[in-house]
Amino acid sequence: MEGNFLDMKDIYYLVKSLFSVQISLPQIYQTIADYIVDRGYDHEDLAALGVNRGASLVYNLVIANPQLNNLNFIVHVQNFIRENINEFS
Repeated sequence: MEGNFLDMKDIYYLVKSLFSVQISLPQIYQTIADYIVDRGYDHEDLAALGVNRGASLVYNLVIANPQLNNLNFIVHVQNFIRENINEFS
């Protein structure tokens, strides 16, 4: 954790923990997606986690909140998938 901010690795572990104990409050996951965008994280930061961790983070956020409505976050996810598609097959 940098100062008072979460880096992507912290966010990954936070979401993984929330998801594993089945915290099912979609607003929490919406807030986390908004935080990712507001802090300026993008598809490159997802990839820096590693393809598996980045994909897991996205998966957990979207499964926990299928109504996720942050267009910038969705664009980052699309770019992450586009740039790493070969790793998923």
